[in-house]
Amino acid sequence: MGDVKLLLLIIISVTGLVLSAVFHFCSLFHIYEPPRELTILIWIGAMVVIYPAIVIAKKTRREVNVKDYKKAVLGACPRWLLTINGLIIMYVIGYLIFLIFKKYVGSPAIDSGQGVMTNISHGFAGHWMGIYSLAFAMLYTCKRLKETPGVNR
Repeated sequence: MGDVKLLLLIIISVTGLVLSAVFHFCSLFHIYEPPRELTILIWIGAMVVIYPAIVIAKKTRREVNVKDYKKAVLGACPRWLLTINGLIIMYVIGYLIFLIFKKYVGSPAIDSGQGVMTNISHGFAGHWMGIYSLAFAMLYTCKRLKETPGVNR
């Protein structure tokens, strides 16, 4: 039963990552502004997936009981996942700095009150990408770590 929950959380995190990337791209280039209800749903999904990911990671650390947990996690996490996660986190931090800079230097265009919400969607979608990618990396690594027979238990 635990594997089914873990797989479900992985699917939610991947779906959330893809949706947040699409929303971020679309709002960044003014292609599509997601409705508020969908925005709230994605935000709730991020919270639903990140907290269990943290709990599962801590539980896996106790179950696996290796001397160097960090080395075991990095060994179980594929290089492509580490790279993608690092790039997304760097992008999120860079975009946050850009938004802070933009707030003090320039002001957004306001079209019928939509300019303000567009900038909020940019920032939130960027943060969602970071949250969902971290959750996916933690969950996927925990799944691989539990399946790895060579880990000291």
